[in-house]
Order: sequence, then structure tokens, then C-alpha cells
Amino acid sequence: MKALEYVKAFQGVIIQVPDDTTIGSLGLMNEGIVSTRLGLPGKPAMSEELMVARDIKLARYTESKLHFTGVSSAKSLEYIQRAKQAGLHVSCSLTPFHLCFIDEDLMQYDTNLKVFPPLRSQLDRQVLREAIDAGKIDCIATHHQPHEWDSKTCEFEYAKPGMIGLETCFGVMGSLGITAEKFVELAAVNPRKIFGLPFSPVEKNATADLTLFEGVIITLLLVVLDLVAGFAHFKFATWYRWIPTCLLIIALIWACINYANQMNNLVSFGNVFAHGFKTTAVVTCLMLVYTLIALYLIFPETRDVAIEEARKQMEAKGNLSEEQIDQAIDMTKKFFLPFAIGGTVLGTLIIGCIASLLGAAFAKKKPVSPFDQQTV
Repeated sequence: MKALEYVKAFQGVIIQVPDDTTIGSLGLMNEGIVSTRLGLPGKPAMSEELMVARDIKLARYTESKLHFTGVSSAKSLEYIQRAKQAGLHVSCSLTPFHLCFIDEDLMQYDTNLKVFPPLRSQLDRQVLREAIDAGKIDCIATHHQPHEWDSKTCEFEYAKPGMIGLETCFGVMGSLGITAEKFVELAAVNPRKIFGLPFSPVEKNATADLTLFEGVIITLLLVVLDLVAGFAHFKFATWYRWIPTCLLIIALIWACINYANQMNNLVSFGNVFAHGFKTTAVVTCLMLVYTLIALYLIFPETRDVAIEEARKQMEAKGNLSEEQIDQAIDMTKKFFLPFAIGGTVLGTLIIGCIASLLGAAFAKKKPVSPFDQQTV
């Protein structure tokens, strides 16, 4: 109740995952016929419903704002609708997995489906789906909780609850018949209304609030540089060879430092390195696609030019016989495409790994622990 009173001073909203921990505290799944058949302790829907009912009364008493997330019970949704009709500032959000799965899907003890709140009955799922269509649900919340292999590949009792949601949310909602417009409303428009966040329209003279993936930007720079070098015929010049490498290193270091600054430096060395390497992975994939397009469509003569350049270099060294050079050239012709692909992938990954380490080192030159966030 104190929290509901405090947030009124700045028009805040309390976000609550409704759960009475004194009821079914050892529950591993929804309490019902399925939990009995599987021999697993159940978590009754009542533990959620009681908390929803209690907090609605507190919101009424304090005249504050309350948002329930992860609602999984039909009865909970009924309470929330009554509160809205009474004029209370109460809203709710659902998760994609509660709209897709039910407790019966756990018959094989699939730990990937162990989530919190637990998957409910088929009737609950049907009511939630109908509520989406009827406009009774305010938002979609992914409850994105990825886990490492060890946390899921174990006995059901010891598996950690949670699953990924960010990558699959849009596709899942589409499979349920939710239009793209409705999805945007649930995932972006309504949350801004509920939490009082400013809208960011994409229109003329408006302040831009867009996201460009750093990996895409870096790839575009490399592609433009390669196209200029190819059309200007200095792609194989000795002085040009290190320019793409230097550009990639500088860009990745910038990406790491920019990421740390955006997070107010409240990230670890490993976090910054991981961001740099993820950006490298994006660049690698996109450059692989560009390499194939360039070899077959844009610069089909690259293969012959590269092989001729390699012959000149081997002849200039003078440590190979003519027969050995011919054998090397024949092998190069035979495996040119695998060499080009392998060189692009391995080269970009190795350079990206080194650049990410350097970027993390520069970004964390003045270390701030993520645990210091409350003091910043």
C-alpha cells in the first residue's frame, strides 16, 4: 500500500506480477487434473486471483495506478474488468506463452514450458484469447527469460521457470490472428499511454526516435567501400588491403563504447564484449550475403582478377617452380568460392573478436560495477 501511495507524487504506476506466495509455495505447475496425473505439486490459480482482488482494493483505497502483468487466470481477468468498469486506474498485460500453451502441454515434463505464472487450463487460455479480441487486454508483455542449457536440461523440479519471448512474440501473435496494427497497439502504443511516456511519431519535423542496428550500419560502410574500390579498380592494390580491416576495428570499438555510454557505463567488461561480438556476428552474416552477390552479380570478374594477382605474387617471390605455381592456381580455381566464403567469415569473426576486446577495454577504462546502479 505504501508503494501505491508513494507513486502518486509523480503519477507513477505500480507493476505487479500477482502471486500470493503463501499459497502453493512449492507448486511447479498449475494445480489441477494434469498436475495430479504427473505427480507434481500444483500452484492454484487462486494464488493469483486473491492477490489481484487484494491489490484492486488497495488501488481503490489509495486512488493510485496499478498494472497487472502476466495475468493467466480467467477469474483474475474478470476482477480486472470490474475494476475498470468502476473507474479505477487498473490495467493488465498477458504473455504470448499463456495465449499458446496450456497445462496439458506439460504431459511430457517439458521443462521449456515451465514458466511463471504457470500455464493454466484450456478454459483459461480460451478466455484470454477472447479478451484479446474483445479489447479487454491493454498490453502484451513477453516476460522474456532465457536460460542457459543447464537450467532447462534437468529434472522438472530443478528447472528454472521462464522462456524466450522477444524473438517469437510478433510471430506468435500473428499465428493467433492478431493483425500487425493490433500488435503495435498492444506492444507499443498502449504501454506509452499507461505509463505516461511521450509518443514518437515518424513524421515531418518530428524529433527522430528510431533505432538503427550498428551491425547494419557497419556493413553498409564496408559494402560502400568495397563497391568504390571495385568500380575504381584499386580493390587489389597493396595500399588498400588494410583499409577495410581498420574501418571494421574502429567501427566495432565505437559500437562498444557507444553501448557502454548508453548504459551509463553500468555494464561489465563481459557485457560490452558480448555486445561487440553480437554486432560482429551481424556484420559477418551480412557480409557473407554481400560477398556471394558481389562474386556472381556485381563483380563476376573478381575470381579471374584475384587468381591472376595471386599468380603474379607467387612469381615475384621466385621460390616456387612454374609447375608448383600452376598446381596452386588450379587448386585456387577449384576451391575459390569456399576460400572466399571462409575468408570472409573467419576474417570478420577474428577481427571482430579482437576489436570487441579492445572496445570493451576502452569502454571500461573507468570501471563502474553494474551493482553500483543505485548510487549513480
